[in-house]
This record gives sequence, structure tokens and C-alpha cells, in this order.
Amino acid sequence: AHIRSDGIGALLVHVVGPRTRDGIQLAHEVAEVSRMRGRATVDDVAEAMAHIARAADAPYRMLWHGLSRLQQQALRALAVRASGLTTAAVRREFSLTAAPGSLTKAAQTLVKQGLLVAGRGAYIYDDPFMRAWVISTTLPDLGITVPILHVPE
Repeated sequence: AHIRSDGIGALLVHVVGPRTRDGIQLAHEVAEVSRMRGRATVDDVAEAMAHIARAADAPYRMLWHGLSRLQQQALRALAVRASGLTTAAVRREFSLTAAPGSLTKAAQTLVKQGLLVAGRGAYIYDDPFMRAWVISTTLPDLGITVPILHVPE
């Protein structure tokens, strides 16, 4: 079946980043969500992203519970902001009470574990679906609401 996408491809690439496998997975899910209408929308991409994150809830939750509290806090903040983890503003926004050096060490450990990628003064999630899971599952606990398609800058 033919599905009109009207620029959705660029959004998919933006949301998943450089991992081709993730782009294909999200594209397949968007096609599934939108096939009855024959047209893919931004809302379909958000629904598809949420579905993939929910489907991986058990492994993400197990991984999450294996992390230290500080690592969890760093992942929450980095789901919203790719840089500035140790700044006073970000520490205040996410109620991060740890010293800046401790936050940096936590982020570096997450890089070593393969959860984050470091580059150009920022940390990004290696797995965009885990970022979506953190956004949808853990940020509301802090009273923070961010769209599931949010890509930190």
C-alpha cells in the first residue's frame, strides 16, 4: 500500500539520528500506524515512537534499575538537554544536587556502558528509543513534560 509522507522522512532521520536500523524500525512502525489512512503525519511518528518505547519497557526498566541514582538523573537531564549537564541552570532545573565532577563522571560511565555518545561538548543517547522511554516514563516523575519526539540540542 502506498503511504504519502509529506516530509516525514526528514523527521524520522532527525529523531533517530545516524543509526540506520533505528530509522528502518521507526519507518516500519509509522507505516503500520498510518496505513489505514494512507498518509503519515507527525502524530503518527510520535505514536510509533511511543509504541516502540513501550514495547521495550521491560529491558529498559531492567537497565534503568541497574543504574545508580546519579546516572538516572544524568539520563533524565540529557533526554532534554544534550549539553550543559554541569551548569547551575541545568542542575537547578533537574534538581541535581551532586557536584559537577560527579555528574561528569556519571555521564562518562554511561558513555563507557554504551548508553550515551560523547561529542562536541554534548552527550547524546545512542538509542533514540531509550531516550523516548526516559522522556515518557521517567520525566513525568519530576513534573517535566517533553514531546516524545524531542531531540536534545
